[in-house]
Amino acid sequence: GILKNLAEEPNDSRKMYSVVKNIKRIKPQKALQIQTESGLITNDEHEQADNIANFFKQLFYKDAEQYPDIEPTKMLQPFTQKEVTEAAAHMKNGTSPGVDDIRVELVKYAPEEVHQEIANIYNHIAETGTYPLELTHGLLAPLQKPGKKRGPPENLRPITLLSILQKVLSVILMKRLRSRIERKIPINQADTSQDNQ
Repeated sequence: GILKNLAEEPNDSRKMYSVVKNIKRIKPQKALQIQTESGLITNDEHEQADNIANFFKQLFYKDAEQYPDIEPTKMLQPFTQKEVTEAAAHMKNGTSPGVDDIRVELVKYAPEEVHQEIANIYNHIAETGTYPLELTHGLLAPLQKPGKKRGPPENLRPITLLSILQKVLSVILMKRLRSRIERKIPINQADTSQDNQ
């Protein structure tokens, strides 16, 4: 973006000023410094990845409930192309892709045939219990918490990048759940006022 503008408008001093200003604004990222279990700081990326993964694995799965296995079954209300299209339309452009390396825009602006094929995948998963690995994996991107000491893994903020299949399915399921909850819970039980806060 920045260099393209510069190449297209080399004689426009305002454009040049804007591009130089934007270049100066970009700050290089500091390399992560991660404290190992022995208390030493490491800059080795493989050792850092192992320490970060172990820390968050213990944190996330410490008290995790084991869910019972659910038998695959055909959906009573199959996923539709319309649901996929609506879910994709509400997604924000410019987000980082997950393990499938597919960006939101590729699905969002795809033809209806692609959305139908995604709906078919979801219906097949429900009926057979077989699913692509990308549906259950995410990329963990640790970011240093501002103002916190560099080194301890607990001072990192975990950002999980999900695949596009996970994102679309999550939006569809949330919409389905919301409509069911709204039908089951009367409006007088939903506290919309701030009096009780």
